[in-house]
Amino acid sequence: MQRSLKLSGFDVDTDKLVVEFDVPAGAFTKVLEIAGAGEDSLDRVADIPLSQAAAREIARLLGKQIEMRGREFFLEVSARRAATAARAHA
Repeated sequence: MQRSLKLSGFDVDTDKLVVEFDVPAGAFTKVLEIAGAGEDSLDRVADIPLSQAAAREIARLLGKQIEMRGREFFLEVSARRAATAARAHA
């Protein structure tokens, strides 16, 4: 089973998802390092809470800018179905 990572930001007042970026597989190791999580984090489906500094650094690594004020950030680890993964590489 393949895993996917997303940088996700939620509004602290409404808990609504306000920003979400896919992390390319080639950046998993660096992103997990920034998050302070080991590669074994990919063995489970979970959300890894991020400090604002870590979220900002991951966004910069992805070539994105994010609004930090009033948001909390997570690195979301999820399972990708094989068909979805095959389409992504087609």
